[in-house]
Amino acid sequence: MNQRTRKTGRSAARRGMLGSAAVLLLIGLLAGCGQTATTNAPTTVAPTKAATTVATVAATTATTATVAPTKAATTVATVAATTATTATVAATTATTATVAATATAELAQGSAEVGTFAGAPNLKGKLSLTQLNIAFIPSENAAPILTDNKPLLAYLKQVFGIEVTGKVGTSYSAVIEAMRAGKVDLAFYGPFSYILANTEIKAQALLQGETADGQQASYTSLIIVPAASPIKTLADIKGKTFAFVEVASTSGHLVPAYTLLTKANLTEQDYKPQYTGSHPASYEAVVSGKVDAGAIASDVFAKGVADGTIDPTKVRIIDTSIPIPGSPIAIRGEITQADRDLIQQAFLAINDLPADTGVSKRALFGLGTGAVKLRVADDAVYNDLRKIPAALGIDIRSLK
Repeated sequence: MNQRTRKTGRSAARRGMLGSAAVLLLIGLLAGCGQTATTNAPTTVAPTKAATTVATVAATTATTATVAPTKAATTVATVAATTATTATVAATTATTATVAATATAELAQGSAEVGTFAGAPNLKGKLSLTQLNIAFIPSENAAPILTDNKPLLAYLKQVFGIEVTGKVGTSYSAVIEAMRAGKVDLAFYGPFSYILANTEIKAQALLQGETADGQQASYTSLIIVPAASPIKTLADIKGKTFAFVEVASTSGHLVPAYTLLTKANLTEQDYKPQYTGSHPASYEAVVSGKVDAGAIASDVFAKGVADGTIDPTKVRIIDTSIPIPGSPIAIRGEITQADRDLIQQAFLAINDLPADTGVSKRALFGLGTGAVKLRVADDAVYNDLRKIPAALGIDIRSLK
């Protein structure tokens, strides 16, 4: 299992963004975004950006640490050293500004238009928040996520009478850190990214999906290979390249890794993991032959087939995972109970809106296959998932 942990090190670029110095940069970035951020965001972010950021921050920290000793003496040599240190600090400041500018794509943002939804509750003036910021993890590309969620954001703006923004993180970690910084109030997490957010920043599950028979909605992780691939079984993946999504992705990493371990006795030392950043990107990597196999969430796969962005004839599904409890909509831990109740009330009222408004369809997306309505969340449904990192030899906190 130590070998598995070293493999997880390949995602050090993403983990590093959750370090304290990176958090400070992200806070400054998000504070600067405000209401003017654009909806045009890149669909992927090169992993080297995060690595460069971490390296720059580390250099900044080291430089800053050298400033303190300069108070010890007043000799010419000390003055000269101080001058050199000041120049270094100035250079560091410029570098830090460059890093912040480079990170402007961490969250793509769009503001809601005014909604006109008949039957929507009127909760204007009741929420203590003056703006409601909602974030979505990158299960799909940023642009369609923001476009598809316009009805939901407009509905909430109508209900509360305040500004409502939608944000899409370039990574699961970016969403968690934005919530930690207070720049995101509500997030559509995946199960494991929620578990991590709950562990790290005390995010609380607020809503989940419910099936027509009143059960907690669930979904699965699919392991796919190119249609003409000679790979027939999970065991055949040994020595091959494999596309995961993100280290904290449930159906895009942890569950398929657990599947390969328990069904084929393969650790990540036995194949070559790659991280694509989104489920559609993993599908594309498999279809294009960039990797031999990959994982994708069943609901993302089904949506792609329905909208024509995924051609099911180009891949073969060689394994379907155990049922995964549907993703939760989670709220920032600092939000008051009164505001939580109001936001929950607004979302539950979506169950009674006409289906053609598009609000319920998007609100339920990702909450589990067959989800037909929203329900009050139960954090306990994720307890079995919480055991998977340990089975893989991973500390949940290392998924940063």
